[in-house]
Amino acid sequence: MGYGPAMDEDGYFGGPVAARYDESVADMNRPDVVDPAVGFLAELGLMLWLLVKGVNVPRWKEQASAARKPASVVAAVGLGC
Repeated sequence: MGYGPAMDEDGYFGGPVAARYDESVADMNRPDVVDPAVGFLAELGLMLWLLVKGVNVPRWKEQASAARKPASVVAAVGLGC
């Protein structure tokens, strides 16, 4: 089909090419390399979601101040007393 000598008839890389690839990137697949990259991407995704979705700052501050008040004050405010 004209894929070149590195490819099999089905269009995928053959065994020798795959073995060379495995050897050349073995160091990049260690957990101490992959874990920080995955953590960074997860935090980046959260930051982008917060930027796009937006954060209701007044509600955020209201909930934060309610969390600092004693439970009896929060209950009284919630009941409209």
